Amino acid sequence: KATDVATAANTGLCVGVAIQDADQDANVRVLLRGIIDDANVATGTAAGSSLIPTATAGRCDGATATDTAKIVAYSLEAATSNTAKVYVFPQF
Repeated sequence: KATDVATAANTGLCVGVAIQDADQDANVRVLLRGIIDDANVATGTAAGSSLIPTATAGRCDGATATDTAKIVAYSLEAATSNTAKVYVFPQF
């Protein structure tokens, strides 16, 4: 379960979060907004963090005051083992 791929410059476009893993070129169900368990979030991200895409494909991390990437989700719990429950903001 991962957000859409971001680049090293944090210019990725997040449409939603994959509800399950999928092979390349396979159809995949995507959560466009709402709560999802086990989203791919960098370990150590605190509960209550605004999340942005990172340079690690499919992963979000907590936003800082100097980040310019669009906030795509909100962490509902602290991330452990690179997963956390999050609320995904609608992007359109």
